[in-house]
Amino acid sequence: VNVVGLGFGLLSLQVVPQVLGTFITEWDEGYSVCKRLLESEDSIKMYASRLSELASVLGFDGWLVRVST
Repeated sequence: VNVVGLGFGLLSLQVVPQVLGTFITEWDEGYSVCKRLLESEDSIKMYASRLSELASVLGFDGWLVRVST
């Protein structure tokens, strides 16, 4: 999980929709992360809630999610 710096954040205000957080999984480690995240409906809801809370607290609109496993 990554939150971009202020410069990119200000630049992104000119882009619709705004995407200011990235969630990227790659390779074998990414596979393990996805397996944990997607192991149950409760797990999916819990991680989605956490990402939503981060976006709300940090004041940005959403996430770019990239899964490369």
